[in-house]
Amino acid sequence: MRHAPVTWPLLFVDPESGALFVSSYDEEAVATVAEAVATVARLVALAKREPAELAAAVERAERDGAMIE
Repeated sequence: MRHAPVTWPLLFVDPESGALFVSSYDEEAVATVAEAVATVARLVALAKREPAELAAAVERAERDGAMIE
């Protein structure tokens, strides 16, 4: 498995609200994290509608070595 890039900003989650906080002075890094979060949200919505799609995506990612810890 691959690890997330060390150049990513620090991320914090508030357990009470579930809010995600990004700690970075780099606006481009913050925008990248925002895009990634939006992509994950779309994928979660798809997985809830189509569980078979999630299973297929996980299988492909494992096969391709693209899973991130």
